[in-house]
Amino acid sequence: MENVTIRLVNENEYTDIEKVVRQSFWGLYRPGCVEHFIVHQAREKNWLIKALDYCITVDNNIVGHVMYTHANIRLNNGLDKDVLVLGPICILPQYQRKGLGKQLLDFTLNLATKYGYGAVVVIGNPKFFGKVNFVPAKNYNIYYSKLPKDKPAPFFMIRELQAGYLDDTNATFEPNEAYSVTMDEVDQFDKIFDAKDKTTKSNKIVVKL
Repeated sequence: MENVTIRLVNENEYTDIEKVVRQSFWGLYRPGCVEHFIVHQAREKNWLIKALDYCITVDNNIVGHVMYTHANIRLNNGLDKDVLVLGPICILPQYQRKGLGKQLLDFTLNLATKYGYGAVVVIGNPKFFGKVNFVPAKNYNIYYSKLPKDKPAPFFMIRELQAGYLDDTNATFEPNEAYSVTMDEVDQFDKIFDAKDKTTKSNKIVVKL
């Protein structure tokens, strides 16, 4: 695909980004979506990492976005280790399955590695993220704090960015506040956008990038 650019988001594009996120996720996992509010809240409260706040454009039109935040994995000795949390990442429906999501992901993960981040966590589809070097977090003896350790969690994945960063790890992932929202908050925020029917496209959790 020609005329594709990956670049940092400009301040005057924040609402445009939210519209792209909303359109990408609308009806995918639930009636409506919450992801555009997650991006808005993370930006408003400075949880979003601005150095990794990237969009992808086609012919100068924004068609996708990725967000990263900070979180901790808590080691058994009580110390915390910083990790990145990936997501939401999205591509507008009409541009999906063209490799744009992978381009955006590869570009930003290479940057994160260059910046010295040690590892990145994602809650997502193992069929996609498994192809881009994410593995189940349990491979590193890292468990999601909100789930029993013996409960399967194939969607909870991690990728080491710096060799050895997760060596000898036995830890619990502590999610940050960026992804904690209420439907009342989302419904109120959603009023600033054009009305859309709250229908659900699919009851399957999929990642279409």
